[in-house]
Amino acid sequence: MSLTVNQNRNKMQKSKKELMEELSKNSVEFCNTLKFLVNMLWNCNKDNGDITALKEKLKIAASSNPISIIEIGGPQFFKYRDSLREKKLDFFLDKDFSEDVEATKREHGISGDTSSATEVITIIKTTFNSFNDNEKTIIVDKAYEMLKNYIRYLTAAKALKAL
Repeated sequence: MSLTVNQNRNKMQKSKKELMEELSKNSVEFCNTLKFLVNMLWNCNKDNGDITALKEKLKIAASSNPISIIEIGGPQFFKYRDSLREKKLDFFLDKDFSEDVEATKREHGISGDTSSATEVITIIKTTFNSFNDNEKTIIVDKAYEMLKNYIRYLTAAKALKAL
């Protein structure tokens, strides 16, 4: 007995529970990878208060609401997906991200000075340049993993809306 087109479609379509699990899984993986990268940064900059604060804030936010982390950070990875996919390191090292910081701040209603975020970006770039080629490859691969987590997250969110 063959299945009808609608029966096939229903078998292929994920349930609401499966989609919610996909959202959760990808947001947690995104956060875990981000925490790994921030820990790498912190290990090289333990005396920097901004990096320590970033590490602590990320730890709290990731444990209490990982979805907020992927929803705020994910669009930045998606925005630069081609450069990430092509591993264009110079693009990221040369880019001035101050406009991105301001736009994210406005979009999410974050108040306050952005100079700390800009300083952290500078520290990230400087620290990245201090890594050997193997470490740089790991970092780029981890950033690409985060992009893939975000795309899977978006796909599940879109499918969930369609239900």
